[in-house]
Amino acid sequence: MLASSASRQAARPFGAARAASRAAAPRRARAARCSAAAVPSADSPHIQLATAKIPAAADEGAFMTSIYQHVATLNQNGRNLPFVLPLKVDRLGDGGFSLGLLRRAGDGGFASAVDIIGCVESVEGAGRVLFLRMFEGPAAFAGRAYNGKPEDRLEAVIQAHPDVDTIMGTMVPAIRMAAAFAMTKA
Repeated sequence: MLASSASRQAARPFGAARAASRAAAPRRARAARCSAAAVPSADSPHIQLATAKIPAAADEGAFMTSIYQHVATLNQNGRNLPFVLPLKVDRLGDGGFSLGLLRRAGDGGFASAVDIIGCVESVEGAGRVLFLRMFEGPAAFAGRAYNGKPEDRLEAVIQAHPDVDTIMGTMVPAIRMAAAFAMTKA
């Protein structure tokens, strides 16, 4: 026997009560602070993670947009990559991107432990080249002291953050797909 719409409404009071309690409950404000560091220059101590020559016939803007979209959706694209630290991705003014692996800083907020910067530069004799560089963020050694040469310090940073390997494992196919996409837009 089919129930009338009035009895079906009465049979499901849980949904209505739940919606009413959600509307009445005050929302807690999330006060997570994230400090953004300035983009380091290529002269700062860094580890060069990858380079890729952009084909001359490719649309550079479409190439960088495709790479940015890949990086911005690393933990939202259905692959559910197992990242240890949360990611923060920003677009840079020159068309590049900055990917930060966030860690709790000493002030209780979040700061970047590792910054991966992707940018396109002109290289004499090679044309336009994508560079992926890793820089130490302000929270890399939060709460720990590290003294030593910058090269050794950067090696310690990259060893302490396994997410860098996971991210870089996704970049080769992403660069290939971005180049193919950029060739169709040229």
